[in-house]
Amino acid sequence: MKHRGPDEDAYFMNTKAAFGMTRLAIIDLRKGLYPLRNEDGTLLLFYNGEIYNFADLRSQLTLAGHKFRSGTDGEAIVHAFEEWGPECVKKFNGMWAFAIWDTKKEELFLSRDHFGIKPLYYTIRDNCFFYASEIRALLSVPGMKREPNEKAIYDYLVDGRVDHMEETFFAGIYRLMPAHYATLTHSGTLKKTSYWSIDRLPSEVETTPLAEASERVRELFVDAVRLRLTSDVPVGTCLSGGLDSSSIVATISQLKNEEKKSIGKRLQTFSACFLADPIDESSFANLVAKAANAEQNPVYPSANEFWLEIQELIRTQEEPFISSSVYAQWKIMQSVRSNHVTVLLDGQGGDEVFAGYIEYFKPYISGLLRRHKVLTGLKEAIKSLDLTFPLILLLVGTGGRFDKTNRRILNTEFAARFAARRSEHRVSNMLDSDSSLSTLLRNDIARFTLPGLLRYEDKNSMHFSIETRLPFLDPRLVEYVDSLPVHLKIEGGWTKRVFREAMEGILPKEIQWRRSKIGFVTPQESWLSELANNIGILFSAKMLSSKFVNPNAFTELLSVAKKKKLPVLQSGILWRCICLELWLREFCPDL
Repeated sequence: MKHRGPDEDAYFMNTKAAFGMTRLAIIDLRKGLYPLRNEDGTLLLFYNGEIYNFADLRSQLTLAGHKFRSGTDGEAIVHAFEEWGPECVKKFNGMWAFAIWDTKKEELFLSRDHFGIKPLYYTIRDNCFFYASEIRALLSVPGMKREPNEKAIYDYLVDGRVDHMEETFFAGIYRLMPAHYATLTHSGTLKKTSYWSIDRLPSEVETTPLAEASERVRELFVDAVRLRLTSDVPVGTCLSGGLDSSSIVATISQLKNEEKKSIGKRLQTFSACFLADPIDESSFANLVAKAANAEQNPVYPSANEFWLEIQELIRTQEEPFISSSVYAQWKIMQSVRSNHVTVLLDGQGGDEVFAGYIEYFKPYISGLLRRHKVLTGLKEAIKSLDLTFPLILLLVGTGGRFDKTNRRILNTEFAARFAARRSEHRVSNMLDSDSSLSTLLRNDIARFTLPGLLRYEDKNSMHFSIETRLPFLDPRLVEYVDSLPVHLKIEGGWTKRVFREAMEGILPKEIQWRRSKIGFVTPQESWLSELANNIGILFSAKMLSSKFVNPNAFTELLSVAKKKKLPVLQSGILWRCICLELWLREFCPDL
């Protein structure tokens, strides 16, 4: 795991436990600091992440009598745990996966941040507990078998679900869930505790005026960006040209001008471009970079490059992923590393927090109709039509037709064994489609959409020794926006209504009120068509995934892709089959 921390190694071992970590130095660049300890050396910290409010915590802890030996944010964790115990994590604003070893009690304390930005995996073998930031470390445990988890594979193939449960794609390897801490006692008992849940937040406040909400959102977002600029190394940002990443760039520019916030000589921005393709957003990205006086660093991912690097990408991601868009992010991280930028701000979470996906119009309009606001619902549906999302899809949906395609792709025996799980999925999907927009947003943040995106972000960035920071996932901002009525998130045919208003005077108008949404994606349908022959040759040998995938149905889909006639949603199904096969070849070749 040296790529996760090339600047320092740290170890501790006694007769009860052994620890190791690698450090990516961001704050206080001195070496030899880890493991960080409390004053008497009885608590030892092993840590990956950043606590952004560490300065405030240090002030509180210093007043309480604690002595600090370094300027790191991590040392605040040790003393906070000593002062407040396990509940200290509720005071942290940041991203983290850390372990604290109590040498007196011989107990291990583990914790993961509110949204799971930083990973933490574990397994138990021969009465020993192992944990790590990456699955590959656990695969080296003596006696660890590389067996695929069929439940995870089923969820992936049928619904495209990843990172939504404690189980991983590897049988016997688990993840500590977001917003949890765990204690491994001297007797060997592992107790897991949820310290925060978006599902437990108060209900939305229906009466909040737009002007008041947008002003508060602006304050929270600007401060979230401000906190995430704290660094002793160069800072850059992703820039797609969409609302989220552009808002980060524009806010950094404002902070640099008004507060003289240091980011290095000039803000570096990084964009994935697909010239002459309809998904290309480089004109918008260039507009924002110019307005912010930032230096643009474009990358140009291609199908051929993708195929050459796909195995390394799968090895890095460790588990299958749902689309080739992960590769666009991979290429950006390559560019960031080659430009000697170590900290990167990114816009993950903005869509889930502020209701940015076009698909959210359906539950919003359905909710209006359920509350007998028929006229308002019809007006909202009409205003959403120019978003290339036909009214019939909004009001009826397309799930049944594509669910049938998903089931056809499955191996018959595999599908039969998971018939009961299919019923659970059907009920779950019905609940999602019939739920309020607020419930759907909470589900996407906690379970369905965001966890996978955060895994892609962490694995891609850390592969290139880069720390990414996500202002939209500041807990203060998320909790406040969650409390707002849904009409402040979607209204008048606009997604992210309150956030657009909040960016008044910060963003160029062309971006603030831009209706199209693309983001960091790749032209997956055309790439699959272009690579169809390569894929066919590779899959002409025995398919390891034939235990899960119907080879004939796969061949039919690939043939359609070759003719450039593959629908968008079916390209996702085809990609999942390809990714699963390549993943099995990489991690479970003896299947």
